[in-house]
Amino acid sequence: MTVTDGSSNVVKAVLELEWKHLYCYAHCLNLMVSDSMKASPNLEIKEQASAVITPTRQSTKAIDKLEDFQQKLGSKLPKKLKQDIKTRWNSIFEMFERLLKLRQSVALLLDEPEAENIGNFGPEK
Repeated sequence: MTVTDGSSNVVKAVLELEWKHLYCYAHCLNLMVSDSMKASPNLEIKEQASAVITPTRQSTKAIDKLEDFQQKLGSKLPKKLKQDIKTRWNSIFEMFERLLKLRQSVALLLDEPEAENIGNFGPEK
């Protein structure tokens, strides 16, 4: 029995070897979630989250401020925001989960004058 992600070259090899074949349920579920998010024009929350997370992760200044806010709010071990990675299963979930956990610190970060245009936190030159 072989479980695969369903890529055509792997499926072809498994069938040529005459092995029993199953598609990976987790991979299929991940593809369904990704496709449904793309197909939902009203579901802009992922893009909105990425618009905050990406420049924040690229700026050491923003990362330091985010960690400072977490410590001021009582976190002993500050965490970084997570970015969605297309090839990593569950990364969309992990991105939203971390953003939700850090929502107070992120709100404080976005209240900073530099965050008026979130791009101001972009990568330092």
